[in-house]
Amino acid sequence: MVSTVTFLCDPLLNDFGPSRPPLLVARALASRYWVRVVSLRVGAALRRRLREAGVDVLDLGIPAFPASPSVSYFLDWIATPLRSFGPRFPWAETGPVVNFSNTLLAPSDAWYVQGPMGEALQDIRPSLPPARALTLRLGLPAVNWWESSLLKRFQALTKVVVANSHYGSRLYESRGIRVAGVLPSPIDVEVFRPPRETPSADYVLAYLGKETDLEALRLLARNHVPLKVFGGKFSGDLGFGPDLGSRIERLPWLDDGQLARLYGHARFTVFPFTTEPFGYIPLESMACGTPVLSYAKQGPAETIVAGRTGWLARDREELVTWAAHLWQQGSPGPEMREACRKRALPFGFPEIGRRWEALLTDPGSPWSWEAPGITRGPGLLKTPGRPGGAAGRSLP
Repeated sequence: MVSTVTFLCDPLLNDFGPSRPPLLVARALASRYWVRVVSLRVGAALRRRLREAGVDVLDLGIPAFPASPSVSYFLDWIATPLRSFGPRFPWAETGPVVNFSNTLLAPSDAWYVQGPMGEALQDIRPSLPPARALTLRLGLPAVNWWESSLLKRFQALTKVVVANSHYGSRLYESRGIRVAGVLPSPIDVEVFRPPRETPSADYVLAYLGKETDLEALRLLARNHVPLKVFGGKFSGDLGFGPDLGSRIERLPWLDDGQLARLYGHARFTVFPFTTEPFGYIPLESMACGTPVLSYAKQGPAETIVAGRTGWLARDREELVTWAAHLWQQGSPGPEMREACRKRALPFGFPEIGRRWEALLTDPGSPWSWEAPGITRGPGLLKTPGRPGGAAGRSLP
């Protein structure tokens, strides 16, 4: 009988990116297990939300480094060996342990990997000022050496390694880490859902982050595609100038409810990226009934179904051409919006939580998620294809 599940987490200060899987999976399992979340530090708002969901929270109280959140996390990662737990790990005997962390070394039944640090740092180089970009380029060999050492230590302390996408799995396999299977990062399909009213479809939505292909956004603006841009991870100047800047509406911080409404009323979401092992943006958009235009590679190519829930471009030029064409074509039909919602539902946290439950209670069960093959969108010379135009809980 399994009665307790322990999740080890990186600092839980918001519910963005890597923090979302443990938060949502904990919610999914909390009605049937006693779930404990252990983290270096936990923000007050997330602690309250977890406890309201019936999840125990253990904040180790390790103070943050006096730096920006991104730099502080990097330093937490560098200091990981100083926070390692050996065989006498205090929660090892209470039930399954899942390590969602890159900053806590401890024995676990599963370690969830969401993208190598070296890849992430390489990814943000184009968004940095020249001097910092050069420093990062010079330091990457040392980072990659350190990461190789840490990956081996994490793997030695876990029974199985689980990746968030098949592309991510290949990244870790290329570093000598054997990945047992894939469980996508979940989304909240109750928050991200289609609007009740008819979508206005009078704008195109885009995300702005450190992994965004900024040149693609500039080209979209030059091609008169009206963009609303959201995202709080990029604070620099886009370098568009007054002529292009007037064609792009840069939105303030939005909560998930506001963001869901923004997705739902867009004509389509465009997601140009540099590197993306998984990609929340396409799934959140599809959950709200809005198709996505992105690149036919990496994580987004595993979730977007070309011609049914969006379009997959081979490169930046094709993406920009498609975006201008799709804007002129008008709103997607209701069948495409329905197909988007249907595609996103299996990524909801209840379904992903059931797969985690299967892994933890019966590792021989078919818990791993299979992705469809990568497909190209219709050619540029064809019209875009779219249909119809808590306590004491236990389990065996």
